[in-house]
Amino acid sequence: MRISLRGHILPTLLFLVVVPTALFLLRHWSQPGGDSEEMATRIGHPWQFFMRAPLVIVVNKLLWMALKDFGWSTWDAIALSSSIAGGVFAWGLFRITRSPWVWGVCLLSKGVLVFVGHVENYAWPYALSIWCFALLKESLEEGRPLLPVWLLAGVSTLFHPMVLMIWPGLFWGARPWNRRWLSEALLALTVTILIFDFFLVIGNVFGFFRLSWIVSLSDSEGTLCPYGILSWEHLELILGFHLWTLPIGLPLLLLFGHRIRQGWKGGLLVTAGITFLWSLVWCPSMGVADWDLFAWPALFINLAGGLAWVEKTTAPDEEYSTGAGD
Repeated sequence: MRISLRGHILPTLLFLVVVPTALFLLRHWSQPGGDSEEMATRIGHPWQFFMRAPLVIVVNKLLWMALKDFGWSTWDAIALSSSIAGGVFAWGLFRITRSPWVWGVCLLSKGVLVFVGHVENYAWPYALSIWCFALLKESLEEGRPLLPVWLLAGVSTLFHPMVLMIWPGLFWGARPWNRRWLSEALLALTVTILIFDFFLVIGNVFGFFRLSWIVSLSDSEGTLCPYGILSWEHLELILGFHLWTLPIGLPLLLLFGHRIRQGWKGGLLVTAGITFLWSLVWCPSMGVADWDLFAWPALFINLAGGLAWVEKTTAPDEEYSTGAGD
């Protein structure tokens, strides 16, 4: 009974009740995102498959439908949904590391405001992405099959296509490769893509990807992204986003990232690099209001930087991490 209480009941109450309640009550701390108004309006519409966040819209709409008769607005329902995702994020982080230093690096970031009752689509894909790495870590350390990792990654991708960016890191972190898990991973990824295609054919589909979201090489007045990749306007926005979301994690990763090149931590390092590079070429079309979207790299850079820092302080200088747990 003691094991059951401490191992299951208490974490469930803490991360799915206490933490979400606190985050929801603190929702006035969060700042609106560029699409907050649109997302709050969208879940009041008839059912549709929103390509940029399909399952997020489904979850938020179901929650609002359950609460609207009690006087809840769409804004309140999405705020609660993001707060629950915040509890899920905290639980995933807890399963990855108990180090207060790593937690400090992760939490001292504007990016965590995505989970503080934020009215947007990013809380769930962010939280589930952390769980993918938590599950990868546990599966590798305990010698369990990796199929649950690929299934969770597939479901997470259906919450938001941006989660595709973590797949290379999961592949890298799961080395050495073998035919069985590679086949399972490719099957899960293929099924995820086929589900997207299925809804493209039969669904009421909105929110398509646009090439105009990629920053151009030169200024393009009158377009969705009017500034070039090396323009001061673009560089100022990107620098501002990263100063607010990566104040500690990025310097730590640059200094000590070489210490976590192996195992699941190496996969996390790959994902940190991919998402950071993405942030340099994706257009912040909403200006500073896109802070929540550009908090995406902070999830992985802060976590990887914190882990690398702790690795530096606990391991001899000549020894590097093999990806073992903390």
